[in-house]
Amino acid sequence: VGSVMFILAGARVFSYVMTIQRIPVLLTEAVIGFTSSPAVLLLILNVVLLIMGMFMNSSTILVLTIPILHPLLQQFGIDLVHFGLVVTLNVMIGMLTPPLGVTLYIASGIADVPFEKAIRDIVPFYIPLVAVLLLITYVQDIVLWLPNLLMGAP
Repeated sequence: VGSVMFILAGARVFSYVMTIQRIPVLLTEAVIGFTSSPAVLLLILNVVLLIMGMFMNSSTILVLTIPILHPLLQQFGIDLVHFGLVVTLNVMIGMLTPPLGVTLYIASGIADVPFEKAIRDIVPFYIPLVAVLLLITYVQDIVLWLPNLLMGAP
């Protein structure tokens, strides 16, 4: 627990420094100069978050990226509930993917299966995981129908 808390504390300090240095604003301006399409932005963020998930803890990713991406998401009009689910699925897929694949290591240890065999066995499941990721990324009504039903459409 101590090592995780140390990582989270470091990530929190990093997020604070990034905010003070106006990195979110600079990132928003740079991305707007690159693309004005929310679909392209979501594709870029999916790739970045998948790669981050392969190498980092999910809590650390959330603490590092969300404060930086929040102004960008607002500028592009992306719903935060929708993006929250996209981030969650991205990080989950990333944590199942080698080279680190922390969740895959834990699952293979619990199941008493060699890590290499676990990798071979999970490969077919990446196809539906990525398909669902793309589906929820680009059809936000799938994600938002229940919140809109319960809370009223915005």
